[in-house]
This record gives sequence, structure tokens and C-alpha cells, in this order.
Amino acid sequence: MSLNIRDVANGFDDYRQWANDPTPRIGMGLEFFDGPTRGGIAKAECAMILAYSSVGKTSLALNWIVNNPQTPTIFFSLEMSWRLVVARLAAINTGTPTWELEDLVKRHGGNPPQLSATAYRYPHLLGVDSSELGMKDMKQAVLEGSQKLGRQIRLVVIDYMELVGGAGLLGKSEQIDRVAVKIRALAKDTDTSVVVLHQVGKGDGSDGYLPLSLDAGKYGGHHPMDYVIGAYAPRLDRKLGKDERERIKEEMFLQLLKNRSGMAAPTGVRHRLSPFTGKLSEWSATPSYTSLVGYQATLDTPARPEPELVDF
Repeated sequence: MSLNIRDVANGFDDYRQWANDPTPRIGMGLEFFDGPTRGGIAKAECAMILAYSSVGKTSLALNWIVNNPQTPTIFFSLEMSWRLVVARLAAINTGTPTWELEDLVKRHGGNPPQLSATAYRYPHLLGVDSSELGMKDMKQAVLEGSQKLGRQIRLVVIDYMELVGGAGLLGKSEQIDRVAVKIRALAKDTDTSVVVLHQVGKGDGSDGYLPLSLDAGKYGGHHPMDYVIGAYAPRLDRKLGKDERERIKEEMFLQLLKNRSGMAAPTGVRHRLSPFTGKLSEWSATPSYTSLVGYQATLDTPARPEPELVDF
């Protein structure tokens, strides 16, 4: 193996090229993260989204992608099929719930405008939904994906850490920590920004309705990360009555638990997560289910019951 030995001048050449990149960092599109990190996650950096099941980890990752439509991205979906991932992407992008998209496909011969508009808006998004992918497989997919797009992949999303390499990694903390180190190596070796989803262990996050700490991650995994984002949703408190749960059903609190670019912000910041479309927005923003590209969700359909709140 040939070692990549470089001098200082060569390092500065690389630094100048990075600094002059029109998108040296990839933001979430949310001030709570983009502000303290001075624009988001840079090349060769890793961010972890830490949350209990059903809070909305996948929604967070998909909203990150939605807010960066021109960024060459590859999404490793180790649990969910790619067709369901793109359906949720279309729901966020067009403001149309997935159950309505399904009905529209049946009524419009398989090609409603919401799907074609989403495909048009995200031409640089690739997906891999093979189960039990290892890190070598992912690195190869990043290289092949870059060749397919004719542009270097910039953003890698892994959903989720416990499934990397198969269910055998669900056991010991040393295994999860080892995967986290390899994810860091993937970001560095491919010069990409990597976002990985990580499950909170049962009992560590009070079922997802209370703030998290760095130690809440199931079997660890946060040490090699540049950024750790915690998420919790008060609606998951089982002691709440139906009316109270309905009142706060859109609330999601996001925490910046670790920030190597500056100060952390462990106190949760309230955001709005639509239970209909999975769209994430600042809480101060006017709530709306209107599409970014002009489609209106028909949320008043009387024949369809309100959906259960699930992990988008």
C-alpha cells in the first residue's frame, strides 16, 4: 500500500480548493444546526441523528436531503425499501401525504405530477436498499454512484447504524463503536459528508418524549462523530390524554448535543414535524401543508381516518 505523504504546501492547496467550493458545507436548512456549525456539515465530517423509535429519525434525514436538491447524494436504506423512501421524499417535497400519493397513482395511470416533479427536482439522489450492507459495500457504492452521476457524491445518509453489516451488530457496544469508526473512515476516504441514524436504547430516552444526552445512544457510537443531533417528541408520553396528544402532535425538539465546529446547544429547540407529510420546519414558520412546487394536499377527505404517527 502506498502511503499518501504530503507536505504543508500541498495541504494548503487542498484547503484552498475546499474553501473555494461553492458548497463547502451542507446545511440542514434549520438555524438550530446551520448557525452553530457555520453552515452545516463539511466534507470528511460525520453527523449522527440520535432518537428513540417513532420520533422521526428518517424524516429528519429526508428533510436534510429535501433542503439540498442539487447535492449529489446516496441514501443507504438498510431497513426500508427504496420505493417507500422516495414516496416519503415526494410527500415532503410536494406536501402530499403518502396515502394520497398512492390513490393518485391508481387514478392517474401511475404518473401523478407529484412523482414526476420530485424526480425532476432530485436528479442527483441515488438509493441503495440492500440489506446487511457492510462498510466496504458502501464505499464501493459511493464510488460507483459518483461514476453514474458524473459528479462526486457529496452527501451519504445511512439509515440506520444498528443494521450496518446485518442484525449481528445489535449486540455489543464494541461492535457499534467499531462501526462508528468505520463510518468516520468512509467520510474521510471518500471526502463526503456522512449522516447516520442511530437508535436510542430502551429506557435511555424515556420512550422518546424527554431530552437526550450523548450517552443515550444504544451501545454508544457517538465518539467519532463531529456532530450529534438529538430528537425527542413530547407526544410519545404515554401518560398524555388524547386531547393533549392532539395539541402537541406536531412538536419535535431538536438538540445539538455535540459540535466540533463550535458550541453545543443541548437544550431542545422546538420544531414542527407534519404528521401528514413528514415536512420539518421552524416552529415559528406558518404551518402549511402546501407543496413547495404548488400542490395542495387534500387533508379534508372525510372517508379516510387520521393516520397513526409513525417513524417517517
